[in-house]
Amino acid sequence: MDAFLFSFNAVFPIFLVMALGYFLNHIGIINDNFIKIGTKITFTVAIPCMVFPNIIDASIDDTFDPKLIIFVVGVTLLTVLILRLITPGIIKDPREWTAFIQGAFRSNYLIIGFALIDSMGGAPALAKASMLLCFVGPLYNILSVLVLAEATKGTAEHHILKSLITNPVIISTTLGLILAAVGFKLPDLLRSPINMMGDMALPLSLLTLGASISFKHGDANIPRSITASLIKVLFIPLVFLPIAYLLGFRGIDMILCLVAFASPSAVSCFPMAYQMGADAKLSGMIIAFTNTFAMGSLFLIVYILRLLSII
Repeated sequence: MDAFLFSFNAVFPIFLVMALGYFLNHIGIINDNFIKIGTKITFTVAIPCMVFPNIIDASIDDTFDPKLIIFVVGVTLLTVLILRLITPGIIKDPREWTAFIQGAFRSNYLIIGFALIDSMGGAPALAKASMLLCFVGPLYNILSVLVLAEATKGTAEHHILKSLITNPVIISTTLGLILAAVGFKLPDLLRSPINMMGDMALPLSLLTLGASISFKHGDANIPRSITASLIKVLFIPLVFLPIAYLLGFRGIDMILCLVAFASPSAVSCFPMAYQMGADAKLSGMIIAFTNTFAMGSLFLIVYILRLLSII
């Protein structure tokens, strides 16, 4: 019963807030302008404010874990390589298979991931997750651009560098690491407003994420959307989480592996696919299906890991 309650309390509140966002959008209380502004506030202000104090308060020795970083980065690279070798032989249209690959590998590490991490591990887990994000976030951006560039055989190397040096979360994490290294402590005058803005990050991000999900792309290829979604939320975690266990990852480390491998596709998959000429409708459907399927798959995986006392 403890494992069931732990899993339920960790997973379902997240999707209930997302469902509320979907419902409010459906009845017209939330519109596209709110989603656009809310998402921008989340990524530029709220999440950096959530990350920053956790990094400063944490010990670098506790957060920097080369073994975990190498494993998560390695699994991500291997996943993309396998998908790149197999998918074009099955899906012939480059616009479709590039969107398929991005949706199948790119996790919503920042929103769903941070919500799960906060629920299961609290501030110490968030601090370590922020450190891992310094490596996973840029990697997702680089791999997405490289994959999606093949949709039209275009190149967008400058977009990669720009996305890295202007990413507010990476900036706040880097600044936090520098200040933590020199022993800086946030004065209460700054900590209080930063914490208030940080507390807004998860509910606002989940609300706007739920409101942005749509199943209305009728001409998108539903079987391919479902296939990519099952790869993302079921196949990848079922393959690599047992390997993580065999490598000795437990507790917070396993939670971070879980969110990196089993989270639904990132919402940013859709605008990136659209901007780079890939099949944006297919990308949008993958986002919708992964978030739907993840309600069950994340609960089941968290339940099993908890039952086995791995997390």
